Amino acid sequence: MRLCAAARKLRVELGLDVPLVRQDVIKTLLDGLNIGDGGTAVRTWRLARHLLAIADEQEVGSGTPRLTVAAAAVYTADRLIDGKQWTRQAVVDAATPEVELSVNKVARYHPRLYDAYVDTHGSDDPNAVLQPDAMITLE
Repeated sequence: MRLCAAARKLRVELGLDVPLVRQDVIKTLLDGLNIGDGGTAVRTWRLARHLLAIADEQEVGSGTPRLTVAAAAVYTADRLIDGKQWTRQAVVDAATPEVELSVNKVARYHPRLYDAYVDTHGSDDPNAVLQPDAMITLE
């Protein structure tokens, strides 16, 4: 967990080409939430990945393990997509087998990610990033 946080801090704050310690954290979380592989799953996955990229660009949660920020990204994506399927606790429970996480950490980063998304796209409309009929697979 500390290695992941340190690598993220070096990558985000210093712009160093440090490899990701956890490659597909969004998929790991969605698997833990048993989201399936339908259209909502794809939209949530794509938007959460975009939010994680925004977090890296705007230094949201720098020095925090990637899975922690990814959990906040999944929760924020769920809120942006009108699904509101999961509570913070459900997202924390999905992440816990991989990293120790608290509801407070998700609550801390969720508004920052939401605001960063709105600042980046000028609204909270998820279609600024997502095309409603785009289909990709979760790999």
